Amino acid sequence: MAGTGVVECALCIGCTRWAYKRCTYIGAYDSESWPSLPSISDDFECVPRLCRLILAVYEDDLSNPKYAPPGGYGVNPDGVVKRVDYDQTQGRCPPYLIYVDHGAREVVLAMRGLNLIREGDYKVLMDNRLGMQMFDGGYVHHGLLKAAVWVLEREFDRLKSLWVDNGSCYKMVFAGHSLGSGVVALMGVAAVNHRNKLGGVPRELLKCYAIAPARCMSLNLAVKYADVISSVVLQRLGAEATTAPPTQKMERKQSMEKEHKDALERAVSLNVPYAVAPSESATEESHTTPPPEEQVEGALHGCSRSSGTNWDELVEKFFEKNATGNLVLKKDVGK
Repeated sequence: MAGTGVVECALCIGCTRWAYKRCTYIGAYDSESWPSLPSISDDFECVPRLCRLILAVYEDDLSNPKYAPPGGYGVNPDGVVKRVDYDQTQGRCPPYLIYVDHGAREVVLAMRGLNLIREGDYKVLMDNRLGMQMFDGGYVHHGLLKAAVWVLEREFDRLKSLWVDNGSCYKMVFAGHSLGSGVVALMGVAAVNHRNKLGGVPRELLKCYAIAPARCMSLNLAVKYADVISSVVLQRLGAEATTAPPTQKMERKQSMEKEHKDALERAVSLNVPYAVAPSESATEESHTTPPPEEQVEGALHGCSRSSGTNWDELVEKFFEKNATGNLVLKKDVGK
């Protein structure tokens, strides 16, 4: 009987200990044993500052903020070059602002996230279906790409002017949260392919930070532009779904290649337009592989060519000019 009591006590203590650890577990424990790399720290240094800048988009007047976080936004109102609200976007994309940060030597376009009471945001989000939009050899979210093209067409000249006026040495940064993260991510992809529209900004000076990133592009594009686009996920939110990576960097690269191959096979099985089996894709690539600078986005709505589409053609796919000469979204796009 005494032995049974000891076993029961040990079992109760063990279960209590497990329950306590389970209830107090946080995502930060996953990364406690990860090596602290200086390069990772340097890349993350700007993230809190950009998050505050994105929050600043929600304010009507930065001189008299109503919802400032502890310590303020850290934004100099004199550095805000332009603010665009819902009245100006007319549902084409979330509001954004353009800010010149002389301290960090950056020209930043920051975009807010999804507004749950704005019908236009839902239209952008829902404007997509499987295999609808090809872009630069992969697939992207149609509505988010349309929003990205609209913003860039409006702001190319302004961004170019700001970059040139500041010595052509500042970073060009796109930052967004939630729905805005998807828009700025595709803005980054488009900007890389059309750097001449920004005054020839070098690729290494183009950066995009997607906070709570939206799923807006296929895996091959995410890998291709990994040096430009940085996705930031709050670990507390991802704790239930993520664990510490069991593989090293090289093994992870091989894993991504396998995932991409599996995705292609699944696309073929689902009859996604223009999807080809991995073996066919590899054969085509081995015959003709154009240089990176010639690999611009594939033509929209069904055309699978990987080069030859310039920015004007891209804009014409989505917009037309009205009687006053302003760009108006084509009503039949995507139908």
